[in-house]
Amino acid sequence: MYLLPQFPVSLGAGRLAALRRLVGFSLVEVTLALGVAAMAVLAIAALMPLGLTTLGEANDQTTEVHILNSVSAKLAALSFQQLSGYTTNTTAGRYDFWGQPLESNASTNDVFYQADVSVVDPVYAGSPPGIRDSLRAVRVEIKKTHSRATNNPRIYTIYAGKAKQS
Repeated sequence: MYLLPQFPVSLGAGRLAALRRLVGFSLVEVTLALGVAAMAVLAIAALMPLGLTTLGEANDQTTEVHILNSVSAKLAALSFQQLSGYTTNTTAGRYDFWGQPLESNASTNDVFYQADVSVVDPVYAGSPPGIRDSLRAVRVEIKKTHSRATNNPRIYTIYAGKAKQS
């Protein structure tokens, strides 16, 4: 049971009307409040596509870092002489949605990224002539193969140096 405030009978009609005006909101105030709230919701909704695009790009970059780490680990296991002729074949550079390497018998539906790796001789202006004997540049080209893929592969370069002989 709710207790309602009791007004003395001596309140006049003018005072009672003034009290009622102080208690609630007018229709104009409610309409303005709804208009402001609607504008805020529309502004937030307009930013959603940009946020989703940025999220997708961030996911792709994170996955590409996983792929580069995988390629770097494979290259670290090779000697400098083996590195000179290293390239990937078409099944070795296939990765899933999370950037994990796939087996050669994996379905093409599981392949989200293709990484092509090639070793090139670095050429720098003013570099000493013997630099090709001690440094290799590994070019990693990562292509997206999934549904929202673009035709613009990202190209990364990993440098591998020959250990000094003491």
